[in-house]
Amino acid sequence: MITYIGIDPGVSGAYAVMKCKGTEIKEVSLHKWEDLQIIAHHLHTLKAEPFSVDTFAALERVHASPQMGRSSIFTFGCNAGMWEGILAGAEIPYEKVSPQTWQKTVYNTKATRLGKEYGLNFVSLHPAFVGRVTVGKNHNYADALCLALYAKGFYEQLS
Repeated sequence: MITYIGIDPGVSGAYAVMKCKGTEIKEVSLHKWEDLQIIAHHLHTLKAEPFSVDTFAALERVHASPQMGRSSIFTFGCNAGMWEGILAGAEIPYEKVSPQTWQKTVYNTKATRLGKEYGLNFVSLHPAFVGRVTVGKNHNYADALCLALYAKGFYEQLS
């Protein structure tokens, strides 16, 4: 079984865990930002699970924008750095990917600047997630799920 992790490192971000056997998605779970020790422990246990062949993550690449305040920029950067540290500590390989890249790949579109509603709609209609997970209006969950799908595709191209 291969485990894929999609990480939205924003302040109110989330992460998704997708376990696959071959090309079939067997299990999907969503997680909110919690205490860092809880997250680190969770990722270590994922890696140590029986029948776990490999684990790979996609971490959304973040950057500051002019609209953000100083403290927001600092928090945003800290969150991304903490995720990199947690992944490195758990020895989980990962790819940092820009929102534009994963959106083009997962949504299979050339459009740019897709609204948050696009991701929510995509996840609610995707056959792998229908009846398994509910994101409601939480675009962070939707982004995390899409990043896990991106990680799966990226990993499969490497193999």
